[in-house]
Amino acid sequence: MPARHRGHQGDRRGQAGRPARRLPLSADTDVRARLTRSAGRAAVWGRRIAALFPVRVWRHFLRRNGFLLSAGMAYQALFALFALLYVAFAGAGVWVGGSDVAVDAMIRVVNGYVPGFIGPDGVVASDAVRQVANSATGAFTLTGAIAAVVVVWTGIGAVTFTRRAVRGIFGLPFDTRSYVLLKLRDAAAALAFGVSLLLGAAISFGGVWALRALLEAFGQEVPSGTVRTLVSISSVLVVIVIDVAAIAALVRFLTGTVIRWRRILPGSVLGGVTMAVLQLGAGLLAAHTPGNPLLATFAVMVGLLLWCRVIAAVILLAASWIALSADDRNEPLRDSGPLRPLRATAARGPRRGVRSRR
Repeated sequence: MPARHRGHQGDRRGQAGRPARRLPLSADTDVRARLTRSAGRAAVWGRRIAALFPVRVWRHFLRRNGFLLSAGMAYQALFALFALLYVAFAGAGVWVGGSDVAVDAMIRVVNGYVPGFIGPDGVVASDAVRQVANSATGAFTLTGAIAAVVVVWTGIGAVTFTRRAVRGIFGLPFDTRSYVLLKLRDAAAALAFGVSLLLGAAISFGGVWALRALLEAFGQEVPSGTVRTLVSISSVLVVIVIDVAAIAALVRFLTGTVIRWRRILPGSVLGGVTMAVLQLGAGLLAAHTPGNPLLATFAVMVGLLLWCRVIAAVILLAASWIALSADDRNEPLRDSGPLRPLRATAARGPRRGVRSRR
C-alpha cells in the first residue's frame, strides 16, 4: 500500500473544517483598550463642548422652541414693517403736505437703517411711498381712519408677539397683568421705538452737518466722499445703539422681569450688533432678485420674511443668553422670587400620581 504524502489529507481537512486563526488574547485586549480610551476622550470633549456657554445658549434656545417662536414673530414683523412705513410717510404727508424734500429725507432715513430698502431696485419703490405721502389727506376720512387704526394695531401686535416670545424663552408663566395695561405698554414701546429711529437719524445727520459746518468755518473743505463716509459710519453706530437699547428695554421693562442691567447688557450688545449687521446687509436682498417680474415679487417677499425670521431668532438668542446668565447666578426673574431653575424646568417629567394623556 503506497504511503500517503504527509499533510495531504490533513491540509484539506484544515482548509475545510479547521477554525480560523484568532489573534492572541493580549492583542485583542489591546484593541479594546484603545477603543475604550478613544471613546472616553470623545466623551470628555463632548462634555466640555456641551458645557461651553454659547453651546448652552443654543441648546436652551432649541429647548424653548426658539424657531417656532421666531416664526410667529417674523410673521407679525413683516406686516408691522410695512405698517411702520405707511405711518411714517402718511404722517409726513399730513404734517408737511407731501413735500418732496420731506419725502426724500424720510427715504434717506429708512435707507440709513436698511440700505437699499426703498429705491428703484429696492424692496419698496420710491414712487409707492411718494404716492402714500401725497394721498395722506385721505387719512381724515372714515376709510383712512380705519386704515390708520389697523396699521397701528398691527404694529402693536408685533410688539406683543415679541414680548410673549421672550417670556417663553425665559420660562415665565402666562402674564396675568391687565390686558389693557399690557396693550398700552406695547403701544408705548412701539411709539418709543419709532421715535428713537427718527431721533437717531436726526442725531446722525445733524452731527455730520455740524462737523462739516465747523470745518468749513475754519476754511477746511470737506469732500463729498468724506461726508458720505461719515454719514455711513454714524448711521451704523446709531443703528447699533438703538438695537441694543431695544433688546435691553424689551427684557427689562416689557417682559416683567427684574434682571440686573449687568446681566442684560452683554446679551443685548451681542444681539444688537448682530441685528445691525443683518440690517445693513438687507440691501443685498434687493440687489440679487430675479429678472422675471413675476418671480422678483415672490422672491422679495419670501426673502424679506426669512430676513425677519433671522432677526427674530437673533432677539430670542440674546434673550437665551440673558436668561442663562441670570440662572447661572441664581438671580430671580420676577419680584415674587426665583423661578424653578432652567435646568430643572427642562429636565422635569410628569408629576407623580398624574397620568399623562395619550
